[in-house]
Amino acid sequence: MNRKQWINVLKVVVSIVLLAIIFSTIDVRALLFTLQNAHPTWLAAALVMMILGVVIRAFRWQILLTAIGVPVPLGELTAIYFIGFLFNNLLPSGLGGDAMRMVELNKHSPRVSDTVTSVVVDRFLGLFALQAIALVALLTNWGAVPNGVAYFTIVIFLGGLVGGLLLINRPLYTNLRQKIGLFRRLTDI
Repeated sequence: MNRKQWINVLKVVVSIVLLAIIFSTIDVRALLFTLQNAHPTWLAAALVMMILGVVIRAFRWQILLTAIGVPVPLGELTAIYFIGFLFNNLLPSGLGGDAMRMVELNKHSPRVSDTVTSVVVDRFLGLFALQAIALVALLTNWGAVPNGVAYFTIVIFLGGLVGGLLLINRPLYTNLRQKIGLFRRLTDI
């Protein structure tokens, strides 16, 4: 067998081992009971919404990639996103999915920095959107959470907003890179 075939065999073996680990940690009877009693319409609606969410995130990623000169078809990015989604759900941290997205996207870009940058920026955009949703929920339900959590949410949102504005304001960005060594080192990554 050649190298590619060995890699495919390794992928299958890893998948089987991961599935065995998952099924050994869950109560299969309880899972089957839940699935038998679930309403098919709601399960289908949830599946459609999940798929739609992944396609929207892949579209957002496509916009980022196009902006840095790495055009990739939406269908392929959606497939890569699903691979990342799988790894995020199987591995203990959410970074496994991002790593897989970088590996798969690297086939389309000779520059690793393009791949890493697009995934990191996409991750931050997703976190910022989630924080914006949390802020709206907080403002419409003030008092539902402790004040410390509320203020922390507001500070994190405003910090992300200010950070994003700093990065998209070219003169300010250039000035910060020239005057602040730590900022320059962080943006050189």
